[in-house]
Amino acid sequence: MDNEWYYGRRVSGLASGEGLIYHVRDRRTREGRDGELEIVDEGVVDKRLMVTEAEFKGPLTIMEKPGNTLSVVLRLAWDDTTLQTLGKTSPEKSTGSHTTLTAHTNQDELLKHASTSNLGGGIGNRFVFLLVRRSKLLPFGAEESKFPEDLVRRLKDAVVFGKNPRHIRVSEKKEDGQSAADLWRAVYKDLSTSEPGLFGAVTGRAEAQVRRLATIYAALDQSQEVRIPHLLAALSLWDYSRQSSFLIFKGRTGDDIADEIFASLQVAGDNGMSMTEISARFNRNVKAGRIRGGLLQLHRDGWARTEKRQPDGGGRPEERWYVCAPE
Repeated sequence: MDNEWYYGRRVSGLASGEGLIYHVRDRRTREGRDGELEIVDEGVVDKRLMVTEAEFKGPLTIMEKPGNTLSVVLRLAWDDTTLQTLGKTSPEKSTGSHTTLTAHTNQDELLKHASTSNLGGGIGNRFVFLLVRRSKLLPFGAEESKFPEDLVRRLKDAVVFGKNPRHIRVSEKKEDGQSAADLWRAVYKDLSTSEPGLFGAVTGRAEAQVRRLATIYAALDQSQEVRIPHLLAALSLWDYSRQSSFLIFKGRTGDDIADEIFASLQVAGDNGMSMTEISARFNRNVKAGRIRGGLLQLHRDGWARTEKRQPDGGGRPEERWYVCAPE
């Protein structure tokens, strides 16, 4: 579809926000001694950038480092605004750029680096998480497949259509008695409802994600407006992403103590755990108030419940905690 993009605008190895800006930077000039403008840096003409990271833990680890600007710049890129940092050593900025980031990881690695400081800090909900599994064994790799000529032609036409600036609005035109705008109004409240823990942190921009996905489907269909089929397709894809996020991040709060308690409660199952047993899980090195705070957070988010149970040998009822899933 686009050899220039495929061979010239794909990179990997994110290291900093300044580095990302450099690859989509504007031309930079300065005033010379004679008062004329001099070109210091020609900048980048094609400001499309496709970043592919084989391991998502790389960017996540970088974003955890104090002073690193990668998280800030990625958020600016998603918000479609000017990319710029105020550091003295990096005067570059980028206007009118389009950056895409695709990253791969596995669940264990993702959860190891998932915390409120990176995923919960506003960057996680800029991503669409998709949980995938291998569907078949291919010892000799995938066979080459020839795309149907009609599909190739339609994709080429869609690329041309997509390069023309336009505002693709949600259609008010009725289709079988309902418009896409009617459907959008009906689902908007549910999409805007917040969820607990890291699951809520990574799905907190559902309405914006669905609106963008629907626009992409409309552009692929060379439609001037988002119609009902485009919106339904976007909602279906987002539902898959939401379920993926739930399976990945369920019970995770981004707080180390609360997450460790939840993992222990999962192992305990129907037996639950007493406060003494929970404290022993941390070798009694964590203050009781810190543990209580983690339990209360899990309870508030709907991931844990508590009840009083009478010990078998009698005596005072003990407080026991159990894992549960939010409704």
